[in-house]
Amino acid sequence: MSNFYDKIYPVAKYVADARGLYPSVVMALLAHESAYGTSKLATGSNNYAGISDMDGKINSWSKADGMVARPSGEGAYYTRYATLNDFASDLATLLGFSYYKGVRSATTPEAQIKAIGESPYATDPLHGSKILAIWKQDGLSKYDGSNVTVVNTDTVGEAKISGYSDEQLIRIGAGVVGLLALISIAKGD
Repeated sequence: MSNFYDKIYPVAKYVADARGLYPSVVMALLAHESAYGTSKLATGSNNYAGISDMDGKINSWSKADGMVARPSGEGAYYTRYATLNDFASDLATLLGFSYYKGVRSATTPEAQIKAIGESPYATDPLHGSKILAIWKQDGLSKYDGSNVTVVNTDTVGEAKISGYSDEQLIRIGAGVVGLLALISIAKGD
């Protein structure tokens, strides 16, 4: 398991920083969704969260490089990523959408996990409690450190700027987040 967390921590940290979440929450979500990185979707498509699309068309904001049909009877398609960085970019973008507002506004790891379990895309009524069990069992709070700053805002990802569509704003936001990550890496942060 520690190898999984070592591999996924940079993804979780990037997503958490982009959306004001705790890295441990993102790590627990990805551990649950990908069976600790062993699922076929994680190993074959770099999709550790089951990101899907109903019509099989890649959204213009997405960094996905293809689609994989979901199992018979489920409909829709899973997105496929060439790299974990591309997956991280899409996950950060998705967590900025309005239906994850409750996750972003929660101020503790437990409250963020509860809000994930209550989101409209959590089809399993036990989704939140399963993620919380992983978070507790694996002691993931240690990944949050003592200097975590969680932004409690309900405007992240919901900005309305005159003259720009939501899709254009998402692309701009993803570009800014990527640029900030590159600056941080270059500075050695």
